[in-house]
Amino acid sequence: MQDLHLIPYKVAAIQNLCNIMGGTNPLTIPIDIQSEAENIKSYSFSLTNGDKLIALWTDGVAADEDPGVKADLTFTNLSGKEVVGIDVLNGYMQSIAVSNENGNLIIQNLIVRDYPLILHIVK
Repeated sequence: MQDLHLIPYKVAAIQNLCNIMGGTNPLTIPIDIQSEAENIKSYSFSLTNGDKLIALWTDGVAADEDPGVKADLTFTNLSGKEVVGIDVLNGYMQSIAVSNENGNLIIQNLIVRDYPLILHIVK
């Protein structure tokens, strides 16, 4: 039997994910992920306005208090000045520090957890 006090959190997380992913199309974006973790998964999407979404998470057994792992990301031939991280589980949004080198977008020391983090790359 489900623990009824968890249902509102599950509904909120599903609603957050549906709102974020509405109107997206799958897209292949080359990403070089450097991390001690070898189980980081990523999927890329485009929005109708040209923005990009990247979903990242560690693929394994979920934990109640996942500390996450650090990762450095390099997006080849993708430039952007603004990236917003969206925590689907908790509904938080935060600007992510980025740099652009040789036409590549770089994010350093990003914490990746066992549930999806969405990176919204503004065109």
